[in-house]
Amino acid sequence: MFDKFKQLYNNAPKKLKNEIDKTKDIKQNPIWHPEVFVNIHIQTVTNRLHNTYHNDNLDMCGFLHDLGKIYTTKFDEIKQNWTAPDHEDISVEIVNKFKDWIIEQGCNIELITFVVKNHMRFKYFDDMKQSKKDELTNNKFFRFLVKFNSADYGGTELVCRELKNI
Repeated sequence: MFDKFKQLYNNAPKKLKNEIDKTKDIKQNPIWHPEVFVNIHIQTVTNRLHNTYHNDNLDMCGFLHDLGKIYTTKFDEIKQNWTAPDHEDISVEIVNKFKDWIIEQGCNIELITFVVKNHMRFKYFDDMKQSKKDELTNNKFFRFLVKFNSADYGGTELVCRELKNI
């Protein structure tokens, strides 16, 4: 099976590779991520997306979506678990830092930014006020967020889940 994560990693600029490498030591809540480490999750999501949708933009979203966890992950003493509050905001900053490379790879920076920024919000879609739902669904890149969500779950299987029916 083709390893899209490895291809993107090998083509990435050195500073982005360094960010990816940092994820090897970042733990996640095993309730949501039995694979535990962010790096394994990023690899799996990227390859799920590639194997299912064969879309460079979605592949890039998988590659970049959780890099903010490098800077936000902490152990919550009360919950006795790892948490990474607002990691998507830092992930967007990382997307912006490497936007020239992303564009060189043939990807749409506006689409990547939208998906990375909203990948956590979408998990609470059913509980949102209608105005917030409309804000997301009216975006021209919303269908990519839905597809992305089908790959962004814990574990190491390389298949996407069924698309959320909106």
